[in-house]
Amino acid sequence: MTLGKTLDLSDCVMASKNYGNRLIAFGMFYLRLGVSAIIPNILMSSLEFEITRDNNAKSK
Repeated sequence: MTLGKTLDLSDCVMASKNYGNRLIAFGMFYLRLGVSAIIPNILMSSLEFEITRDNNAKSK
């Protein structure tokens, strides 16, 4: 392989695949972090909503 030769398409594809896999891994990691933070909040807020709705129905 000479220095003047540009990168093969296969080299580029391999590099992009590695980069893509890394991005996916980071995405999954952040997704897990976000999900573990968001889902309890959603559950709590929906529970509070149910409780307030029940209280409003009882007070009428």
